[in-house]
Amino acid sequence: MKYLLFVSVIVLSSCSLFDNEQIDEPQLIGVWEWEESYGGFAGMHIHSDSVDYSMQLRLLASGKASWYKNGEKTQEYEVYRAKEGDLKGELIMKPVASTESAKIVKVIYEYDGATLKINDYCVDCYSYVFVR
Repeated sequence: MKYLLFVSVIVLSSCSLFDNEQIDEPQLIGVWEWEESYGGFAGMHIHSDSVDYSMQLRLLASGKASWYKNGEKTQEYEVYRAKEGDLKGELIMKPVASTESAKIVKVIYEYDGATLKINDYCVDCYSYVFVR
């Protein structure tokens, strides 16, 4: 019985309850307005002034985010810094609920108080620029 308890303690102590840690990044918290996107297969550049829709990203201190198109929520995300894999150390947005057909992980690769830049984590996908 002691052996089983010992093995259980060793195994359980080596396991992480969470694969990734949510983070506290005050510069990210708040509402962001979409300004432009670029990339894709054809290398397109789309500016918010040239289309008939708007997009918005809301990042919460709880580690949740919501993506809106024309005021309607289209995606929900968990935001955290990855602890392992190809994205280790990167700040990522993992989709948890979506009205879109494609649920693509997004990588936050640059941010300050005024600008937020996000890449889709896939080949020939888009990068997005948001501003406050």
